[in-house]
Amino acid sequence: MEKFLEDYLWNEIGYPGENKPSARFVIDKMVADGWIKNRKQGVRTLEKWQTKGKWNYGCNIEVGWKK
Repeated sequence: MEKFLEDYLWNEIGYPGENKPSARFVIDKMVADGWIKNRKQGVRTLEKWQTKGKWNYGCNIEVGWKK
């Protein structure tokens, strides 16, 4: 995913306790708007953030949270 799209995704997702949408919702919106081709692009970005220690999740990476 291009850097500006990663930045958009990061800014749309909130920290725990903030009233912002989940990563799943934002990724689905990005697909619907034609910004990315499929959800896998968004999930790969979340995996990258998780590897870098910026993202945490329980059972599903798409409903995780920022660290």
